[in-house]
Amino acid sequence: MNQPIRIILAILIIALIVGGGVYLWQIQSSTKKVTENNVSTSKESEVANDWQEYQNEQIGFHIKYPQDWVYEKYNNEVIYFGTPESKTGGYIWGIFIHQPNELEKVIAQMGDQFTDRKETREEVMVNNNITGTLVTVTTNKYPDWILKTVYFEKDGQLFAITNGAIDDDTFEAFYKSFEFTN
Repeated sequence: MNQPIRIILAILIIALIVGGGVYLWQIQSSTKKVTENNVSTSKESEVANDWQEYQNEQIGFHIKYPQDWVYEKYNNEVIYFGTPESKTGGYIWGIFIHQPNELEKVIAQMGDQFTDRKETREEVMVNNNITGTLVTVTTNKYPDWILKTVYFEKDGQLFAITNGAIDDDTFEAFYKSFEFTN
């Protein structure tokens, strides 16, 4: 009687181990699919000559974005960029225009939903003449959630260029292509 119980117990333990392994594998696979979000990370596409250019003549700036992406503009103060498929999820990158006195308020709202929010700031320069601040906000709870926003000020306006919390090598090429036109 002891022998059949041991066999059944061994079979149950093996089934639990195999089932747990399959479960973990499925969770890791689905997490990768969600965080990838169809963002191109090819080194050759970083501000390559084949990128499109978005130009805003009214506010006076232009920026390059990947050739197969689209943009959508709202009230001249919000411009979203991303793949056509990303539109339903809120696009991928964005440019937001605020008042300059709102800088600290806007930064404080970055990732404010997380109690373990971590913020770093560093000075960046684009096109040899525009100095800005790159703010990165992370959380230990979601290691793949990395919100990067670059802030530039000019003529009473604060420009915020954000990566939508998706860490991607081409985002740096995107914000570094930003240039004022007047």
